[in-house]
Amino acid sequence: MIDFRVVLASLASIFFALAVGVTLGAGPLRGDADEHLRAELRQMGAEQVTLRRQVERLERMARYHQAFASAVAPSLVKERLSGQRVVVVALPGADDATVTNVRGMLAAAGGTVTGTVRVSERWADPAQRQFLDELIKRLPARVADGASTYERAGSLAARALVTRSEDSSPTDEPRDSEQTPEPGQTPEETPGPEQVPDGEQAPATDSAGTDSAGTEGSSRPDKTAAMIIGALREGRLLQADATLSPADLAVVVAPARPGQGNEATEAWLALARALDQNSRGVVVAGGGASTRGLVADLRANAQVSAEVSTVDVADLTSGQVAVVWALVEQQHGGVGHYGAVEHTHGAAPKETPGPEPRESGTEEVGPGQAGRDQSSSEQTG
Repeated sequence: MIDFRVVLASLASIFFALAVGVTLGAGPLRGDADEHLRAELRQMGAEQVTLRRQVERLERMARYHQAFASAVAPSLVKERLSGQRVVVVALPGADDATVTNVRGMLAAAGGTVTGTVRVSERWADPAQRQFLDELIKRLPARVADGASTYERAGSLAARALVTRSEDSSPTDEPRDSEQTPEPGQTPEETPGPEQVPDGEQAPATDSAGTDSAGTEGSSRPDKTAAMIIGALREGRLLQADATLSPADLAVVVAPARPGQGNEATEAWLALARALDQNSRGVVVAGGGASTRGLVADLRANAQVSAEVSTVDVADLTSGQVAVVWALVEQQHGGVGHYGAVEHTHGAAPKETPGPEPRESGTEEVGPGQAGRDQSSSEQTG
């Protein structure tokens, strides 16, 4: 049986508590609570002002550092690449401004930019792998037996883009698995200017083979290289300057966005390694000092990182200087990884005094740095 007196007493207690709470909230405690909130708001406002001033100061410092780097960069790279030919390979997603600025720094260093190659996403598309295989079989370039599709594709591209020879025009004699062109060998005849696909316009060239953009083309095109580039262009695997010619060194500009998948990573690492094995040096340049992406993947690969150098701040003027110095280091047999991310070899290589570049089969290695030539003794044409 329910005791209504107990129920009434409970209800009375509840209403009394509510009444006390409302009274206190509207009375003496309300003032304390409001004052506490106002104090917190004042503190947060002061902290916001302090943080805003810190951000403004950091922005001013960043602008100063960029302006200073731009002012001193020309003297830091002057003639560092004098007489050297460099090709710029832009991977899918590479930042256009970074590509342009890297080219400018290479030119400021006295290097001849032989052209810019923009690789298509189709290159690393799993759905295009069979097409890539069939294309490789049709082209006259030697590839290693047992190599993967992307290793063979990289060797094919390297045959067209770079050379370890002093001569800018590798031989055009057919090469089978037992024959490799001798250094300095040149073709007996050369074709006319490379045809440009519909919708593209070739830069105007002068009698010396220099286009209107300042890129020096080859005066004697390499027929095999032209055939390879033409086929890759026709297959929509890359776009290349019409005046493209073989280079001694290469800069690969990595995608600006990280996380393109294992297939793309495999393809780009194979391409970078093939370019390195068939040239005098390669630097993979990325931006944003990211701890993810192709630069990080390359550094995590023991085999490739022992041969190919990296810079993770190529979007900055100082990073573009580091790209030039890293190319010089590669040219003389050294390897390094530079930038703002932890576990690198520092901000940039130590500036070398400019000794003569190493010849094929020799190496000059800086302290604590791995040599390149030993790992690239097995070359693919």
